[in-house]
Amino acid sequence: MKSYLAIDIGSNTIKCLLAERHSDGKVDLLWQYSENARISDGCGGLVPNAAEIVSDCVEKFREGARGIVKNFSEKAVATSALREAVDGNSVAAKIFDSCGAKIFILSESEEAALSYEGAMTDPDIPKFDASIFFDLGGGSIEFVAGACSKVNKFASFPLGAVRLTKLYSGSDVVADADSLRAMAEYCRSRFDNFSVLGPLENSKALIGTGGALSAARRLAALLNGRDSALVDVGDIERILSEIAPMPVSERARKYALPESRADILPAAFVCILEASKTLGYNSIWHTYRNLRYGLVSRWETIG
Repeated sequence: MKSYLAIDIGSNTIKCLLAERHSDGKVDLLWQYSENARISDGCGGLVPNAAEIVSDCVEKFREGARGIVKNFSEKAVATSALREAVDGNSVAAKIFDSCGAKIFILSESEEAALSYEGAMTDPDIPKFDASIFFDLGGGSIEFVAGACSKVNKFASFPLGAVRLTKLYSGSDVVADADSLRAMAEYCRSRFDNFSVLGPLENSKALIGTGGALSAARRLAALLNGRDSALVDVGDIERILSEIAPMPVSERARKYALPESRADILPAAFVCILEASKTLGYNSIWHTYRNLRYGLVSRWETIG
């Protein structure tokens, strides 16, 4: 079996997955790592040292992978941060010059398809005939209407957690009542366009991935005394009401969160809640599998 190092360059985090792929398409995790490295300025641009940040992460990922396997294939993809930035291509070129990593900037449709296909490799998610899947990142949220693990239609919205936080945050207390209300109204106005996914009456479940939903699952487990892949929307509402008034430093300390995640959680939870309400779901199936698993599954088709 071959080993693959899949690198995902997002707005708020840069992540890698080292995995093996079986002849039947099954993907086995060998190692994964996530670096809190915000390269987005939250306004559609990149921070000045974005290329340096990404290059450092790539080198760190390679070193980690070499400690596990001698030989592996590598592929790096970027999503909304580089896709939307006017200097995205030039930053990708600087990364290549710095560390030799060729960055493939995914289109919205490619990002949605890879994320969905990655999620569908999760053996812990029931195999629904039809479902709606979402992946919330720092710059955008993608939705896929799928059936039998095949993409039917997709939609992407510029409602990432970093972007929403920049639009509605205060200096320390990220989300007061007025900010939460404004974010919710903004999300609802954008989610009016869910019709682009086509008729959804036959969808049996809402499935999601992303760092914010992972945090929601962990905090819900603390709340309920047990872990479950099926996260109750009501639990997310209760968690939001508790963390929103807290200063970022207190939120990070109390829940063992990095500050680069703690500051954007209220906006992320608002986005998830409004999406679930608009789509009519009271619970969300959470998967840790994501775009990187999809990239390993479809390795030869990218680039």
